[in-house]
Amino acid sequence: GIFTAGHKDYDSALAFISFQDAQKVFDSIGYAYGIGIKVEDPMEIEKYVDKLRSVTPYFVYTWKNLHRNDLAALQDEKMLLEIILFFFFCVVGFNILSTMIGMVLDKKEEIGILKAMGLKPSETLAVFLFDGFLLGMIGSLLGVLTGLLITVTLNDILKGIEMLFNFVRGAGFYAVRWIKPMPFPDRFQFFNSTVYYIDKFPIKIMISDVWFVIILAVVLSTLAVIVPALNASRFRPVEVLRND
Repeated sequence: GIFTAGHKDYDSALAFISFQDAQKVFDSIGYAYGIGIKVEDPMEIEKYVDKLRSVTPYFVYTWKNLHRNDLAALQDEKMLLEIILFFFFCVVGFNILSTMIGMVLDKKEEIGILKAMGLKPSETLAVFLFDGFLLGMIGSLLGVLTGLLITVTLNDILKGIEMLFNFVRGAGFYAVRWIKPMPFPDRFQFFNSTVYYIDKFPIKIMISDVWFVIILAVVLSTLAVIVPALNASRFRPVEVLRND
């Protein structure tokens, strides 16, 4: 049968046949040029290398050795995305900061009344810090849930876009071919097999990354309200009520 591994290099260069047939084809009766081993955890492949080297005369190399450059590029891209994500959260934090400053100025009369009734500066500070924490928690949870939903359905979404785009382009082709003859356009694909190694996004949800996003969002949103919270806690009820 024919199968696809989803990797252009493998699909174009590998064929699987029985060991006996391979020995006949390559005239290697009684021995093999190499042995492929599948392990339970491919991400921890290094722990098997020393054991294999001690029991086999063959040179031992792993999939990480074969794709060293690709893995290094992916690691650099992940680091770059994390840096971009950090600055994105910083922008969001400044937006929260400006919003909270505006809210403090808008509510300073109410704050003055509460402080005149006995609200302590520490309690005022705690209220605004809790607002920032709650805002970050709700926003991060909604964002994570939305992101996870898009992530698990991303390939289906892209397939749908491909089908819609190809349908519209095909309809346009049949509509104008009577006016001007032209060849039928190639099928549009996000992952063209002649260009990319993969035919879809390989998706793996890392719980550590999810927690990183949640914690970063909550921490930055909480830190963003420190300045307006301190300003609110320093309001003097007499001055606030007199000015208003």
